[in-house]
Amino acid sequence: MLATANPPLCHSQALSSTKDSPHPPSPGGHSFIQCLVKIGIWFLENPTNIGACALRGETGKVWERYKRDFFKDSNVLSNLKLLSDSSEQWITLGTEVKKVEAINVPCTQLSMSFFNPLYDENIVRDSGHIVKCLDYFCDPFLISDELRKVLLLEDSEKYEVFSQLDREEFLFCLFKHLCLGGSLCQYEDVVNPYLETAKLIYKDLVSVRKNPQTKKIEITSSVYKVTAYDSAGMCYPSTKSHEQTFSYFVVDPIKRHVHVLYHCYGVGEMP
Repeated sequence: MLATANPPLCHSQALSSTKDSPHPPSPGGHSFIQCLVKIGIWFLENPTNIGACALRGETGKVWERYKRDFFKDSNVLSNLKLLSDSSEQWITLGTEVKKVEAINVPCTQLSMSFFNPLYDENIVRDSGHIVKCLDYFCDPFLISDELRKVLLLEDSEKYEVFSQLDREEFLFCLFKHLCLGGSLCQYEDVVNPYLETAKLIYKDLVSVRKNPQTKKIEITSSVYKVTAYDSAGMCYPSTKSHEQTFSYFVVDPIKRHVHVLYHCYGVGEMP
């Protein structure tokens, strides 16, 4: 529990509703379940976990104030899951967090036209088929098409069709994670499933509202890529660092909800 000066930080989605949090958040509906089927194909070695909880406190800077206490709250510790490197099973954290690093991930995109350069630069054909290339190994990924070249190879001639700021956007990060997949990934020959799944996840995790003054749609969520450390070093989302091991915390300061998107690369792969 947190210090008595503050009420408990969250209610986990797994707990019963209470008068303080009558409607624990839950990601999307039928469309979201359909996209999870695709994720299962791309991340065969283990499922990607999506969870939710409700914060208590003022809006706006609530996550900045609570990011360390988040990993001390009893509800979080009993429900936040990660994959064990040794047993390959879902476990709770089970260690005292000494430090939390929360990198702010830009989240400003409101249209999938953001990915038009894929078509404009002949990385993807008008039909949606991904242009193939000679196989190239970029540890640990096998690159066999122009899409993964533009995602991974900084010296590729089309790498700059997306700027560094573009690549930092949460929507781009989702798309890239889906395209690269897990260690036993079954790649798609067309780009549409990646785009559609990224769109569904993005819409379900990110909150928007209409600005009363400008009448324009604006994003209200803040996104953080979170890493936690205990006395021995990194302990969450894994003890091992990898581009495809991640935990994104998507904070809605108005509803006081946090959604957690988690994946751990390679755990559970076949021998």
